[in-house]
Amino acid sequence: MSSSTSRATPSAATIAANRLVAETLPFHNKQDFADALRGKIADLHPRIVYQYGTDDQVEVWNLNNYDFQQQCADGTFPECPDSCNPSLWRAALLNAISGVFEVIPEKVFQVRCYDIANMTAIRSTNGWVIIDPMTASETAEKALKNINRAYRMKYPKRLSGDGDLPVQACFF
Repeated sequence: MSSSTSRATPSAATIAANRLVAETLPFHNKQDFADALRGKIADLHPRIVYQYGTDDQVEVWNLNNYDFQQQCADGTFPECPDSCNPSLWRAALLNAISGVFEVIPEKVFQVRCYDIANMTAIRSTNGWVIIDPMTASETAEKALKNINRAYRMKYPKRLSGDGDLPVQACFF
């Protein structure tokens, strides 16, 4: 598609099929969203990650591309368009929840939606053990910076100075 993307109006059959899915699945149950948001301690910065050596010209990841799927100010999530299968829309909304999450207090942290992979960081006695360092070195570096920043903010007395915790091990 070109940069001036146009979308066709969904057919009556598509709208009817998607409404049938919406009526047959328990979309009123929002527990998945509460579970996906649990433990969030920070937003991700920067929102756009650029490829090394391109003078901020080539994007590796851009969270702004997912703004249409983000939680609204009133705490709700965007309604499913008629053209989209409601089950796929719900999965996309859940996958678009981004940030730094504390999974186990003071011990296990995750960066979600900063890449097509999530990065997990386990706090050891002398640094981080990283599991799944994402798919690009640029997003992995920014993810680690976000984890260190969130850790310093939440546990300021656990670190001396402004230094980041080093990576002690990395599992791909």
